[in-house]
Amino acid sequence: MLFLSRDAARKGLYISPFASHQVNALGLETTPMMWIFEWDIVDGSNSVLSTIYLASREQLDDAIAEGYEAVETAQRMQALLAGIDPAQVSQPELLAKLGDSLAYEANLFETLAAYREAFLRYYQWLDTGEPSAASAWKGALSRYDALKAEHLVRYDGDQDFPAYNFFSADIGMAHAQRAQAMAWLARLWLVLMLIMLLAGSGAVARRTPDYPGKAGLRAVWQALTAPWKSHEAFDVRTADWLTGVSLPFVLIALCYLTFSSFLSLQYALLTLVMLGVFVISLLLLNWRKPRLFWLATLAASLLLPTALLMLTAAVRGPGFFWFNFWTNPAGRTIFVSLDVAAILWMFFVLYAVQRATFGRSVLRTLGNLLLAVGATFVALGVVPALAGLEKTLTAINDQMAVLPLGLSRILGITVHLGIPLELPTYMMAVGAFLLGAGALMLALSMWSGRQRRAILSPGFD
Repeated sequence: MLFLSRDAARKGLYISPFASHQVNALGLETTPMMWIFEWDIVDGSNSVLSTIYLASREQLDDAIAEGYEAVETAQRMQALLAGIDPAQVSQPELLAKLGDSLAYEANLFETLAAYREAFLRYYQWLDTGEPSAASAWKGALSRYDALKAEHLVRYDGDQDFPAYNFFSADIGMAHAQRAQAMAWLARLWLVLMLIMLLAGSGAVARRTPDYPGKAGLRAVWQALTAPWKSHEAFDVRTADWLTGVSLPFVLIALCYLTFSSFLSLQYALLTLVMLGVFVISLLLLNWRKPRLFWLATLAASLLLPTALLMLTAAVRGPGFFWFNFWTNPAGRTIFVSLDVAAILWMFFVLYAVQRATFGRSVLRTLGNLLLAVGATFVALGVVPALAGLEKTLTAINDQMAVLPLGLSRILGITVHLGIPLELPTYMMAVGAFLLGAGALMLALSMWSGRQRRAILSPGFD
């Protein structure tokens, strides 16, 4: 039994293809048992599990099989114990304790083996899209759920044989279970975006009669494709507000909820607050007619970055984005480059419409954008400053399962990753600087305008 115990523990607690590598993540050297986080939290974060799958991809069947081999070894040890005659032992009561220990080991390793198969097959499906991998991880997940429930019933509260903590694994698997549904939702939102844009395009608009909401759709299309042109005010009807303003903003909100698998209201709320502060700031700085076109512009400018995120989620759910973000440097670079380009186009759209439609000066337009960005930075700093940075990061990560959820339970995310607690203050300081720069530009624009009017005044001598 003693000679077998090392092999059982090595295969049951470690995933050999990963454990045999030295892996660094976020500037830290990871432990070889990273999927079980110090020391009884079974992890479900996509950063850890993506990396483990990547290290095990070429030996995936072996990595899964060794978990079940550990169970067989533990059961063999139980059989050896059953063959011992209590009469031949000086302290027979110790045999019962040894039996309890082996029963715990067999139960734990069987639960861990099922979870190991579930997450490795899930990430194989994210990587390859193979239907067999999808079927395998769903079957393993059902076994894991049943075994975990039995494990918790038997050992929860037991001080000698404590139950393992599966809260992180369950959150990760909750996201996995919604992956296919979220992929279909992402495709639906993309199709609706495309229909909305095509319905407002010039080619379609010229061929179709006037109908309720047409002006709103037209405003979104024109704002996104020709923001440098001054567009005339439309004969606005209630339906135009719905199609040109409400529809795109609702789609954007649904996209970010979909990216969180409707499981992380903290993430979605923080994202929508950030976008809301940015949009409302620009709206207040340009509150004059044509309001429909300007509101449609604010919505249209956000569509490209949002659609780019949905394109990745539409493949195999939000997990596909995170898997490639952690394991595919080339894909990560391409996505970040496209995202930066989409954000730059967003700012250009907002800049061009203010110049063309509102007749803003360059200084006034840049000042408005700086004020909006500054207000957004201040808002992003205020939230964690009031709630606490560690608490805010933990709340978001506990729902999104991006980083190991055990981080905040031990030293804290900020301590583990060296994140300065003054970060919210820094963000608010940057926001205040941008607000000051924007206000200065507005003041210079107003002064320049007064000087120009004075020169052009008929009474000027």
